[in-house]
Amino acid sequence: MGDRVDFVVTLGRVADTANSSGRLERQTRLGTVAIREYQDARCEQVAEALALTLDLALDPRAPEPSAAPPAAAAPAPPPLAESGSTTRAHTSAPTSAWQLGAQGLLETGVAPQPAFGGAASAALDDPDGLVRQLRASLFVVHGRGQARDRELTVTLFGARLEACPLAWELPGVAFYPCAGVDLGALQAAGADALGTSDTGFWAAALAQGRGVFQLGSSLALEAQIGGILPLVKYEMGSAQGGEAWFRTRSLGLQAGLGVVWRGP
Repeated sequence: MGDRVDFVVTLGRVADTANSSGRLERQTRLGTVAIREYQDARCEQVAEALALTLDLALDPRAPEPSAAPPAAAAPAPPPLAESGSTTRAHTSAPTSAWQLGAQGLLETGVAPQPAFGGAASAALDDPDGLVRQLRASLFVVHGRGQARDRELTVTLFGARLEACPLAWELPGVAFYPCAGVDLGALQAAGADALGTSDTGFWAAALAQGRGVFQLGSSLALEAQIGGILPLVKYEMGSAQGGEAWFRTRSLGLQAGLGVVWRGP
């Protein structure tokens, strides 16, 4: 009867790899311990190599494997399907925005009593430009009152161009100092029997401050106040001459309150 052969077989996976490993420890007939180790990408290959070695230990006539089965090369992962891709240039959103607005106006200096009216405006707001905001408006104000005990009616039609070089901004609030020019027509009419109607060219320079209070993403409330310096001044009175009933002021005041819609 031949000598008893003891053996221990261990199968497992190599740490941090996709390979399997096997270890065979056996005691030979001479009493020594022989150790054989194998690695392969497939666990079945490792188990088969260990089985052949164990057969050799149990049956000396079995041919000894000359070497461990060559480790099969791990199959390369299939190439990722390349989906059609489009290269996009990431550009910043435009910083300028158009604004449309409507205002109620109060103006002094063109009639014996304060004149009231309205304006419609369009503006370009550009935080990165040399001028923070450019604005164009069409306006009309109408006033009447007693001038030397006579009724006088004054209407001013005009167009206004403003430039606001700076802006001071806080969350939800902005303040713009602005300067501009008015061009238009001033019409005066007297109710007196000796009065008449006349129209003259109007030109004025202005300086004002405007506050904008944001109500939503595209809607804001605005208020403004400033001074108007007429470049042409008029005397209004009887067509027969004599002392003037009213003279346009050297410096007038204008205030406005309205809403602004900011375009996308």
